[in-house]
Amino acid sequence: MTLDEPHKPTKRLQELIRRRDRVLAVMHPPSAQHARLMEAAGCEAAFVGTSGVVGAYTGLGDVGTATMTECVQIAGWIAQSCSMPIIVDGDTGHGGVMAVRRLERWFSTGFGSSVN
Repeated sequence: MTLDEPHKPTKRLQELIRRRDRVLAVMHPPSAQHARLMEAAGCEAAFVGTSGVVGAYTGLGDVGTATMTECVQIAGWIAQSCSMPIIVDGDTGHGGVMAVRRLERWFSTGFGSSVN
């Protein structure tokens, strides 16, 4: 799906962050179905972190159970399921600053075209 620039999730997220009339509440959907329900209930943006995703699927802590690419894949599924902007966890839990740089490069170059 191609998104028009004014409707692109990254642009929408910037608008939401900059607004002054109310606080942007960002919640964590551990699955695509949860993201759909949250959006239907009025949620404007979501955060997909490895801790919530790993915990939801495995019941384990965020101790490297899921790889960075697995987490990116899950975030992509969640992003495809809704139209609200999705913020993805890019911490050092996947290998330090170089892993964060790699993750940023994946997103900035369109790796996983569903993640915007």
